[in-house]
Amino acid sequence: MFKNATAIALVLTSVTSNFSIFVLEGTAAESDSISLEEIIVTARKKPESLQDIPVSATVLNARSLELRSVTDVSDLTASVPNVSYQDRAGGHQTSIGIRGIASNVRNIGLEDSVGVYVDGVYIGRPMFYNLDLAEVQQVEVLRGPQGTLFGKNTVAGALNITTKAVSDEIEGKVQGTFGNFGLRHFKGYLSGRFSDKIGGSVSIVKKDTSGFVENLFNGEKLQAVDQFGIAAKLEINPNERLRVRITADYSEKDNDVNGSQILVPGGSFLGISWGAEPGGNFGNQFGPFVVNEDGPQKYEEEVKGVSGNLDYDLSDTMTLTVIAAWRSMDLLATFDDDNTTVSLSNSIFTDEAEQTSIELRLASTGNGSFDWILGGYYFDQNIVSDRFTEVPIFGGIRVNGRGFVDTRSLAIFASGDYHITDKLDLNAGLRYTNDAKQAFWDQDGAAAPAFGLPVVTLSGDETFDEFSPMVALTYAVNEDASIYAKFAKGFKSGGFVTDLVGLDGFVLQPETVSSYELGLKSLLADGRMRLNAAAFYMDYTNLQTLDLQGLQFIGSNAAQAQIKGFEVEVEVLASENLRFTGGVGFTDSEYNDFIRMVNGVGIDLSGNTLRNAPKWTANLLAEYSANLTDEIELTVIGEWNYKSKIFYNVANSDNTVGPAYSLFNARIIVHSDAGWGLAFWGKNIFDKEYITYLRDGPFNQQTGLFGEPATYGVDLSYEF
Repeated sequence: MFKNATAIALVLTSVTSNFSIFVLEGTAAESDSISLEEIIVTARKKPESLQDIPVSATVLNARSLELRSVTDVSDLTASVPNVSYQDRAGGHQTSIGIRGIASNVRNIGLEDSVGVYVDGVYIGRPMFYNLDLAEVQQVEVLRGPQGTLFGKNTVAGALNITTKAVSDEIEGKVQGTFGNFGLRHFKGYLSGRFSDKIGGSVSIVKKDTSGFVENLFNGEKLQAVDQFGIAAKLEINPNERLRVRITADYSEKDNDVNGSQILVPGGSFLGISWGAEPGGNFGNQFGPFVVNEDGPQKYEEEVKGVSGNLDYDLSDTMTLTVIAAWRSMDLLATFDDDNTTVSLSNSIFTDEAEQTSIELRLASTGNGSFDWILGGYYFDQNIVSDRFTEVPIFGGIRVNGRGFVDTRSLAIFASGDYHITDKLDLNAGLRYTNDAKQAFWDQDGAAAPAFGLPVVTLSGDETFDEFSPMVALTYAVNEDASIYAKFAKGFKSGGFVTDLVGLDGFVLQPETVSSYELGLKSLLADGRMRLNAAAFYMDYTNLQTLDLQGLQFIGSNAAQAQIKGFEVEVEVLASENLRFTGGVGFTDSEYNDFIRMVNGVGIDLSGNTLRNAPKWTANLLAEYSANLTDEIELTVIGEWNYKSKIFYNVANSDNTVGPAYSLFNARIIVHSDAGWGLAFWGKNIFDKEYITYLRDGPFNQQTGLFGEPATYGVDLSYEF
């Protein structure tokens, strides 16, 4: 089953390796004494070298994030093979995809297939993790099911985000960023210890932009940002055995968003002209970043949370960890559904979510032949939603959906590493998950059935449980190379379509995946080249999908889906001054057995490609540094990333296929030993027009979103 993917991976690895070694040989005389730094990760809940563990991961530390001008989660995806990102409505409908799996979580009844963790805390809703990456120490993008240790809804993978620890000495940083489209982005960070036993840190972020989409109707700009965030951390170490960390954060957004715009006019609908002919309501198109809309386009959000992390050394070989957290979120989103100056359809959404979680772990800390982790997890989430859609042109048709979804999740897990020999390790783990969910959804409104939206009251009370095993064998070929084989099973609990619904597809069944993976971890050229690769095959059962059909959202389970592919990542320290980092990912995805029901009629979608699953992704970053003086360093960065075409709906219809595109970014940094820094940067520097979202609109028109145009600016910073 790995034959084709493995063959391509081996060829690509050989080509990349030979090229890199050629570069290295050319610079060997000046770089014999240099080597790549070791990458330490917590992908298995303890500090380990990336090269020693059977996990396919991309790791970006604080410096890597700065070089790529990464400010939020969406910026990460360009630098990670086999990862995609989709964001509509300013963060309300975020979707992260890993290895071809990207969930549509636009309503409260559905959950993501990618688990996002911040300092060990699972983030239950996409609005919670759409945060400004202010003072992040490291981001680990873990590909493939991570259900044994990370648990909930990690069938596709996980983002493990770690913020900076409190520093031993007083340190801080202030930074101001100024750019086109009115960008003003300010960050401040202060950290240090009050005594040997107590320390703390605080960070503040404020970001504003004027927007890059012009609305001809009122002269206002859309895609404008107004957001603020603050986070504080307190670390207490009363003795050598006990470590306590308490974190609190608050953020708010008040953005003017463009949920979508008309790309292709529609035809006729209900006897009224919607075409491009004279008098057609959708006849005038104004270009990628110009719209003409009368409806409100707002996204307001308030997120807050607090967490506590306790580590206690029960003995020299055993540690107890407790992580407890609480988070809440309120949002208001408004949309002009028709994207015109005629009041055809407008929507107002409000969601309120609250989550509580507790995780307990007992782990060995010795250096014996067997390492282990035992743990338990509790998660409780309550969400209420009110969604109002109005069609004034047809006599005030109104559809109002309101309801709630309550989730309670319990899990126990265990994982162990047995060092069979000096070269061979066996890693095995098992997690049992029990999810109980209750949902209520009441949809009513005048004449709603005319649009296939019945007046209906729906409820659900479901319990889902599953065992998620994992086993991996790792063999050290030599001190600098290892290979591994891994099997993992992932589980995502069922859900509910709490949206503009019909009579079909309210309850979605849980999805499971059986994943098979072969991997290589290697250091070459005396430690100056890191080459990691993995080939995978994943067999999905009851894969959850959600798509728009007219005004109705259709939830379905694809009975069978298969995904196979590979990723290769290379980092080369060609000389003391020159570094290359790059990767390529290939994903071949298909629904093998998928009959979708729409108003009682079955539609066969078997053989289609999964939505938001580009077949190819690639990236390459070149970094050159040189000393201008003894105290001033110059760094120049050029970055390229690529995504092949993307299907944005499960039907793979022609007008929802996003074309392939390449983007180029650049950054020039001047940094002084005295602490000040100056950086000039540009994203999408060649002003490429590209699509990030497509759909068939509710009135037979094609709507979508363009990605950001060329942006550029300057960072001014001082750290001490």
